[in-house]
Amino acid sequence: MTQLIERRWAEVDSDIAKHYMKYNNYHSQRDLRDQHVYELEEKMRSGLFRFGDVAFAKLNGNEILMNGQHFLQAVINTGTIVPAALEKYKCDDENELATLFRQFEILPRSISDMVKAKHHALSIKAWPLWISKLVVSAATLEYKGGDNWRTGKFKGFGVTTGIITAGRTNQAYLTKDKKVELLEQYLPEAQFLSGLLRSEEEILVRRKLRHIAKAPIAMMIFKTNRVNHKDARAFWNRVIWGENLKREMPSYVLRAWFTEASQRRKKNSGEIAATNHEYVYKSALAWNAFRKNTTTTIPYRIWAQIPKLV
Repeated sequence: MTQLIERRWAEVDSDIAKHYMKYNNYHSQRDLRDQHVYELEEKMRSGLFRFGDVAFAKLNGNEILMNGQHFLQAVINTGTIVPAALEKYKCDDENELATLFRQFEILPRSISDMVKAKHHALSIKAWPLWISKLVVSAATLEYKGGDNWRTGKFKGFGVTTGIITAGRTNQAYLTKDKKVELLEQYLPEAQFLSGLLRSEEEILVRRKLRHIAKAPIAMMIFKTNRVNHKDARAFWNRVIWGENLKREMPSYVLRAWFTEASQRRKKNSGEIAATNHEYVYKSALAWNAFRKNTTTTIPYRIWAQIPKLV
């Protein structure tokens, strides 16, 4: 029967962490996930990290690291000294060892959980939680700049107003903490988006707006609003709600394409799901035609740069 033989607090520095990692040889241990290690490093550097959790098992006289490899690697990489809860167990056989190992399968907080906490921390009552989640997704998309997309890059916008510039292209990865913090930075954009989506009727609106409530579309709403607030409100109200439209209007063409794209199936069909690049590219074409008072069929060029917003 598995027996807890020690539980105490310990101050873990890089030397101790390296020593502990020598016992990271359990055959079922997952490979280190660089992304998760980086998340922990950022928390340690920013002061957001609370404490670590390290556990060992002893079987047939051998010590085996059961839990804490990502935490220990982050300590090694940062050179910080971090408190940790240290536990040691004694197992009689491999079955007990496997059972103990499963007990330490602790899932990290999801981005959805973290956005919910931030939404409430900011005392946001003007719009429902789903809009805050959409804002964070769109803000993350804008912040990254598009370098990791399968097609296209965010170049040629010509818009650098706002807290995050459109030309940022060197951010391959954002931690969940940094993504969540974008919500507070994007409160003006969130307020504008909330007004367009008429979010007070949450259940009804979400059903109607499934083809609109997407990160690349929300991002383009932010960008066009920075170009011209009045025109952005008029253009996107037509696109979103389909009111006072004629077939030749760019807003009508874009709305029709959004509807068609949302109905594409990703599997078991010959259709290819629309990419973020395609959403942004076509939105830019329709917006520019609207601003120039011309017509467009919003033709898509898969490898083209995003048109500059006018």
